[in-house]
Amino acid sequence: PDTANPTHIVRGGRAVGDEMGISEFPHLIVNQARVLDYFAEVAAYSPTRLKPDYGWEFRTLEVTDEGEYPVQVTLVRSAGPDEGRERTVRAKYVVGCDGARSKVRASIGCTLAGDQANHAWGVMDVLANTDFPDIRTKCAIQ
Repeated sequence: PDTANPTHIVRGGRAVGDEMGISEFPHLIVNQARVLDYFAEVAAYSPTRLKPDYGWEFRTLEVTDEGEYPVQVTLVRSAGPDEGRERTVRAKYVVGCDGARSKVRASIGCTLAGDQANHAWGVMDVLANTDFPDIRTKCAIQ
């Protein structure tokens, strides 16, 4: 809050987006939906014309020493006419991109490294009508 007028807010500091100075680009915030759209577009125009197959929920993962594809993942259909159908996929690797409470990480016995912040926080994608300073850049509101 502004010490002169507590009904207003002021900037307390400004973080450098690229502290090491190795990027020619400014730090920008791109929401997850837009990132997923970028990935989908690149995949769609790739040589394989890959399209995401949404609607599958991760169930189990097992790593064996068998063959070229030692990872076995069990998925279950979470929507559509075949909801509940199980599917097994064999792979060389599995990348866990399933969030903070990762079922993939838990299934391989990996624990979260580092500290947990004991703070309430959130990320929002909003269209803000405000006079907040620097609203279009990365910011932390205290």
